[in-house]
Amino acid sequence: MAREILVSGASRGLGYCIASSYLKAGESVHMIVRKRTDAVDELENTYPMCHVYLGDVGSDAAIQDALSKLREKVEVFDLIYNVAGIFWEKDRKGLTYLDIDEMADMMNVNAFGALRILKGLAGQIKEQTRIVNISSESGSLTNCEERGMYSYCMSKAALNMATRQYVREHGDRRNIITVCPGWMRTDMGGAQADLDPMFSAGEIIRLAEHMDELEEGALFFKYDGRKLPW
Repeated sequence: MAREILVSGASRGLGYCIASSYLKAGESVHMIVRKRTDAVDELENTYPMCHVYLGDVGSDAAIQDALSKLREKVEVFDLIYNVAGIFWEKDRKGLTYLDIDEMADMMNVNAFGALRILKGLAGQIKEQTRIVNISSESGSLTNCEERGMYSYCMSKAALNMATRQYVREHGDRRNIITVCPGWMRTDMGGAQADLDPMFSAGEIIRLAEHMDELEEGALFFKYDGRKLPW
């Protein structure tokens, strides 16, 4: 029997790669996208168990319709991948050029987007549901090497805290992790990046599928399974 998989930010990059991998494996995949693309339409036309929902995790109002449809369609999710994220090149310019009011947009997607999914689908999340929040090593207070990249780094640090708070609220059972996918050749990462997003997707899927085997008490990992410090 096919499992129910949810992927946000699924129209391109890592989210698309995760979604397409599960579709090829015969699973039922629910893709949340802000906009339809030719690639998404092709998946929907190729795989009968591909389900596409228009929605923006960066806004309560913009995601409610998708969440409502998901609640009607799915009783229990087996895996949830919170992948949706944004980055602006101007965020590299430091505090002098930082639009602090505009930071809220990045926080709304990168940090609060996952919470909107988890809150809106609380009834579809059971003990067996596994959740993967896609973060970044740039959100690690210990390992971050970026300089002056306030919005992105702070938003990913906030997502890491959201993961920790979710565990504290729901008990220390192994059902959620935060993962840094590495520097990928996507629209966000650029052509000069190290990793093919399909490779990162495969590694992250492996972590999710073998979550019970990960280090006890650890929540933050690199795509290759290495534990990362908060």
